Order: sequence, then C-alpha cells, then structure tokens
Amino acid sequence: MPCWVRCCLPVGIAWRRPTPAPLVSAYALGLALAAAVGLLIGCTDRNRQAAAPPAVRQLSAVGRMQPQDRIRTVSVSSSLSGDRLERILVKKNQWVQQGQPLAVLSSHGSLQASLREAEALVALQRQRLAQVKAGPSGELIRAQGYRLSSLERRLQGERLSQDQFVASQRSRMEEARQQAQRLEPLFRSGGISQQQRDRSRSRALSSQAELRLAIESRTATLRRLQAEIANARATLAQLRQVRPMDVFTAQSELRQAIAVRDRARRELDTATVRAPEQGRILKIVSRPGDPVGEGGLLQLADTRRLIVIADVDQSDRARLRPGLGATISVAGIPASLRSSIYQMLSPRVQGQSLLAGEPGQNQDQRRFAVKLRLQPKAGQSQQLASAMNRQVKVIFDAGAAGAKPPH
Repeated sequence: MPCWVRCCLPVGIAWRRPTPAPLVSAYALGLALAAAVGLLIGCTDRNRQAAAPPAVRQLSAVGRMQPQDRIRTVSVSSSLSGDRLERILVKKNQWVQQGQPLAVLSSHGSLQASLREAEALVALQRQRLAQVKAGPSGELIRAQGYRLSSLERRLQGERLSQDQFVASQRSRMEEARQQAQRLEPLFRSGGISQQQRDRSRSRALSSQAELRLAIESRTATLRRLQAEIANARATLAQLRQVRPMDVFTAQSELRQAIAVRDRARRELDTATVRAPEQGRILKIVSRPGDPVGEGGLLQLADTRRLIVIADVDQSDRARLRPGLGATISVAGIPASLRSSIYQMLSPRVQGQSLLAGEPGQNQDQRRFAVKLRLQPKAGQSQQLASAMNRQVKVIFDAGAAGAKPPH
C-alpha cells in the first residue's frame, strides 16, 4: 500500500498485509479512500477559517431630523410688540405660500379705518386740484359779472341822486344868502329889527354848511362804489385765469394726502402677518388674545428638503466618507428611510463627567457631526413633517468599513 494511504488511515486501524481474498482487499481499499477524502476536506476547512477576515462592527449613531434650511420664527415688528393677536388664519402642518396671510392683529380694525379716511382725503385733494386746473365754473364767473354790473348801475344811480341833492342844497344856500343880503339895507334903515337880520344870516350860514356836507357825502359814496367796482373787476379777472401758485398749492396738498395714505396702508399691512417664504407650519406659538412678544407667533420651515445631523465619535471618522449611504429609523414611521452623507463637519470637543479614580477614562470626547440628506418615498413627506426635531437612529451601510478617511 502507498505511504500516503497509510498516513490517512484512521487511528486504531493497523496495517496488515492483504489477504488473497478479493472481498477483504476491496473493503480495506474503500476504508483508506474514505479516510483520505475526510483528511483533505478537514485541511480545506481549516485553511478557509484561517483566511476569513474578522467581523466588522456595524457603525450606527443617533441624530436629529431637521429641515435643510433653518426653521424661521415668524414674528412682528418691534413697533407692534405691545399688540395682541386677534385670529390665526392657518393650522399646524399646513403648507403656505410666500406672502400668504398667517395671522391678524387686534389693531387691524383701527388701522383699516385710518386707511379709509386717508383714501377719502386723497380723493378730495384730487378733485380740488382738478378744479384749480380747470378754473372756476361758468356759473361763478357769471355771478361775479352780475355783481359787477349791479355795482356799476348802482354807481350811476348814486351819482345822479347825489348830484340832485347837492344841487338842491346849493339852491337853498343861494336863496338864504340872497335873503340875508336883501334884509341888510332894511336893517340899516330901521325897517327890520336886529333879530330878524341875525335870523336871516344864520339861515345863510346853515345852508352853506349843509351844502358842504352834501358834497362830502356825494364824494364818499361815489368813491366807495368805485372801489367795490374795482374789486369786483379784479375778482372777475382772477376767476377767468388759473394761477400757477394755486396749482402748485393744490399739488402739494395732494402729495401730502398721498403720503398719509401710503403710511396708513403700510401700517395696516403690518397688522396682517404674512409668510416670509413658502413652507410648512411646524408649531403655533401664540393663540388669539395673547400679547405679541419676542417669542413670535409660529414656526415655519421648508420640509421638502430634510436632513439628519448624526453625532459620530472621532474614532469612527475614518470609516465614513461623503456619498456613503445609511438607513434612518424614525419612531412613529414604520418604513425606514434611505439617506446619504453629503457633508462632514469639523470635530468638536464634548465634555464628559466620569467618576474620579478611573485612570485614562476621565477625558473629553472628540465627536463630529455628519449631515445626511434624506430620500423619502412617495407619501412620507407628511409623516416626516410631523417628526421634525425628533431623535432618529442612523445605521451606516457596510461600505463604511473600506472607506478612506476624508482629507
């Protein structure tokens, strides 16, 4: 028998020369072959076990899901910080567009009344400017013409009347003077008494004074009417022309009214809180009747692009790389989510509080954050929006074992 067959014989089987019988020889040869095959298989298994690599530890981490963009807290301007919230126009998890009204403040009613008043003032000033540019109406010009004609006719009548009165006073004065002159010779001849002569002189002097008064009254009356006529003519001339100064004044008043209206419109717009961008309502902070403060009214974010920020130990940094896939598990969502690393942040030192007396253990840990971009399936966006800022579990793919450390 060959030597390799002898070595492969099981322990306890001695070598004996084969008997000439054919049955015994076949039996011995079968046992030898079976032992040799078993020995070869055992050697192959031991070689495979020696060549198999050691098991790789699965890399996992804990993270938090949040929008890729920041979460915005919608508030009001500082000038309305003392105002109160009247009503909320949206609900939680509602998707809103940019500029959509979100809430109304209690000052909305009074500011709206101020805007209506300002708009009425603008309309009035516009009408006045149009009237100034067009000039006075025909009725006003005709009325002023009638007044001027009336004053002129009155002047003519007064002149005639005053002339007649002055003439009458002059006749009386002349008659009294002649009477006094006729009585003077009779007094010297003794035909009349001195009392009669003095009475005649007094009538002459009185008639002269009355004549002077009549002349002065005529002059004053005519001058007054002439002044009224001149004023009426000037007014009529002004009515028939448009002065540039009047147009400029009306335009200035209109611009001032428009500025007041625009300010009232801006103040009214601040009383309606609008969405600064499109997104989903994550949280409603204030309720109707609450004063508006620094805490804001609600929180808004664009939930179409979600990320997970996972906290990984520094020792596992070499096993990660941008583009590596991972599986995200969120409590409350039965199906898992797929994601991939797109940014690795700088490491930071995290404080650690351990009991004293543990040598080499009371040290700060160096950890770094990994940003993963979620890849939600159809119909999962609504569920993910309700899980915002919730803690999630991240399990990185097995490809992390062979990754090269990032530069």
